[in-house]
Order: sequence, then structure tokens, then C-alpha cells
Amino acid sequence: MKPDMIVGWEQHLKNGNVWVVEVELAMQDGDSDIQRIYDIIRLINEGYNNQILLGQDLFFKCSLVAYGGFGYAHIIENLIPFMKAKGMTEQQIHTLLVENPGRFLQFVPV
Repeated sequence: MKPDMIVGWEQHLKNGNVWVVEVELAMQDGDSDIQRIYDIIRLINEGYNNQILLGQDLFFKCSLVAYGGFGYAHIIENLIPFMKAKGMTEQQIHTLLVENPGRFLQFVPV
């Protein structure tokens, strides 16, 4: 998670004007998923649970389980147990996986 790349991101987050989107889960880009989960836990502890979206990209063949990658179920199979072990509640996890995407993708007639 690299929110420092956005000038003034903290104020926008405090105002509820932005979502924190973590889509680099399962990526091997130098930042570990473990560190990303710690960042998410920190944001939850600061009161931003309702503004966080999780996701992962699988765009390389090597990302699939059959080719040695984490696969499509990485968040559910690997990261949710880690989140629970680090003290996240079922409700917090449900908010991240169900409620937040539902609100973010909600259809609003124009």
C-alpha cells in the first residue's frame, strides 16, 4: 500500500472521500502480503474499515496454482487465516470482503 504517493491522502481519507484499494495482494513486487495486512489492520484500528477494498490481480500464467502461484483463492485460503491470527474479527473481515465491495459497486441511478 503506497498512499504516500497521493498528496493529501490522509485528509481525504479522514473526510470519507476516498477508498483504500489494495489490489496487489499475491504480487511479488517487494512488498509482502504480510506487510500489506499489517497496513490494513493499522487503517482498521484508525477507524477506516468501511473504506478499504481488497483484491488481487492474476494476469500471469505463473500466478495460477497449477503453475506454482497463489491462485484465485489466495485471499480466502491464506490471508484470512492470517488476519484472524492477528486479531481481526469476523465482522471486520466480513466488512472488507462483503459489505465494502457491495457499497462500492452499488448502482445509483443518475
